[in-house]
Amino acid sequence: MDLAGHRRFREGGERSDREAPGSAGSGAVGRALLARAWAALESTRAESVDIQLRSGGLVRGVIAIRVDGQLADVSTRRGEWTHAFALEDVALVRSNPRGGT
Repeated sequence: MDLAGHRRFREGGERSDREAPGSAGSGAVGRALLARAWAALESTRAESVDIQLRSGGLVRGVIAIRVDGQLADVSTRRGEWTHAFALEDVALVRSNPRGGT
């Protein structure tokens, strides 16, 4: 995924003056959703999670999540990070329970 045109990269990762900490644009909602997804993956509740992005993209079968600043990396395969996106782009996280149902 090419993120070169994303606003965060053009600004050098710094928050704009118009954007207050904790506002919807700062990724607070995305960070909270991914934190719950990470907790579900670490417990026995979920085998994987699906992440819906505001752009319409869907990342299915996420088994690992890491967050660095305003960016998230996720993995759908063991041993490599397969997707990267901005926290503010996370719209929905759905857990896939262990055992399929």
